[in-house]
Amino acid sequence: FRSTSSAITSAVLPDPTNVLIRRTLTSPLDMSLYGHVSIWVKSSATGANILQFGLGEAAATENTFTFSITAANTWEEKVFDISAISATARDAIGYIHVKYLGSTNNTFRFNAFTYYE
Repeated sequence: FRSTSSAITSAVLPDPTNVLIRRTLTSPLDMSLYGHVSIWVKSSATGANILQFGLGEAAATENTFTFSITAANTWEEKVFDISAISATARDAIGYIHVKYLGSTNNTFRFNAFTYYE
């Protein structure tokens, strides 16, 4: 079973040196029954640990995951295992973010925020 949210639909960052995209959800998401979150990313840059994804009930920094981009200008699905986060700490997710951890100018696109078992 997959549930897709339009919380992050698409974002283009033409000059994202140390940029943070933060979204406060109008209705919190109950992810207590789900063990994974995914987001699709397309980037002009490649590298290890250049982006950070975060989510939480009180702040988007409660649970963070860094990830790498392996191929430039190619859509990649990034999957995060959230099963180790207690069910009570993910039953009202109200905040999510994506943060660029690099220091050079690049273009990023984000799409299809999904959570599933």
